[in-house]
Amino acid sequence: NTMACSALVSRSRAGWQLNRRAVSRLCAAPHPRASSTAAAANNSWSVNTFPLDGDSNPSAVAAPTGPTAATAEALREFVMGASQLVVLTGAGVSTDSGIPDYRSPGRPPHRPLRHHEFMSREAYRKRYWARSMIGYDNVSKAIPNEIHRVLARAERAGRVHHLITQNVDGLHVQAGSQNVLHLHGNLHEVVCMGPCRRVTSRLGFQNHLYRMNPHVPLPHRDPERFQRLSSRPDGDVELPAEAYTNFELPACQTCSGVLKPHVVMFGDSLEPHVSAKSQELAATTDRMLVLGSSLSVYSAFRLARAVIQNHGPQSVAVINNGWTRVDDLVDHELRVHGYCIPLLATAFPEFADPVRVQFASTPNPQAASGALEQ
Repeated sequence: NTMACSALVSRSRAGWQLNRRAVSRLCAAPHPRASSTAAAANNSWSVNTFPLDGDSNPSAVAAPTGPTAATAEALREFVMGASQLVVLTGAGVSTDSGIPDYRSPGRPPHRPLRHHEFMSREAYRKRYWARSMIGYDNVSKAIPNEIHRVLARAERAGRVHHLITQNVDGLHVQAGSQNVLHLHGNLHEVVCMGPCRRVTSRLGFQNHLYRMNPHVPLPHRDPERFQRLSSRPDGDVELPAEAYTNFELPACQTCSGVLKPHVVMFGDSLEPHVSAKSQELAATTDRMLVLGSSLSVYSAFRLARAVIQNHGPQSVAVINNGWTRVDDLVDHELRVHGYCIPLLATAFPEFADPVRVQFASTPNPQAASGALEQ
């Protein structure tokens, strides 16, 4: 897989050239971490997903077959022909930053916490914040991968008009993208649900949680135990009941209101200005590229559907390793099944770094990216 990846994109005097056979061979191959999914599912510490609004996980649907060289070429022509390209990204974009996704084939089912549950019972809030206090470390230390970097370079060159992301990890902004709409909020912020509606930094809140709850096990206190821990996109891990039964929750320092992660939970609505902006972008773009999302969540699905309704099935292209909600709505040549990084490199070869694309196929891309940064 690494050899195929290194052959994917090469430099020449004429510029970036695509190796079509390498593209087909690499993109049809299984992701190197796919074999670890079953092991993660059997981990002795179960994991809870980050709560977003939308539908249940259709992961039982088998992933379709891999792409062809013609499909990769069609993807390149798609982005080259866009006048105002909007890119919609999901959890699959951040997997190479060490943040797992939600709905890849083989992922175990999960029942996310609902907004009304979080708001109605202190026991649910204690359980959420105790788990999140531990798991947040994984998200806060994540760094952008080549997908985030390529999109940021493409935006600077005027090739990407706007990004809409379902992710709450902030990695697009960290990579340098400027026009980013966070559809489901920002995990690095905490919002008061009381009358003041004050938004504060998660880092300060995290330190407050540490000070109030010295009895809760932390990775640096028990590293061997945490080495066995797997996480969901928010790193929300399940702890023994006694860890959160006596968990202390801080209240808002301004109005004593309930503090909540500044994200959209299941059963909650998008913030009005975010909803309006997302629909405006869908209405004004001529083409949309969907990356790493099944579009199971309605707030994202409706955007792709709107573009298709306005401009036809050739106006939306999808790169995702598994089923999506628009599989029957888009042109079959633009429904690209496979691993995002090498396929995105075929769409924007002039912005892709072949060395980083090669590192992306290693079993531990986060460590590889860290080595490159150094």
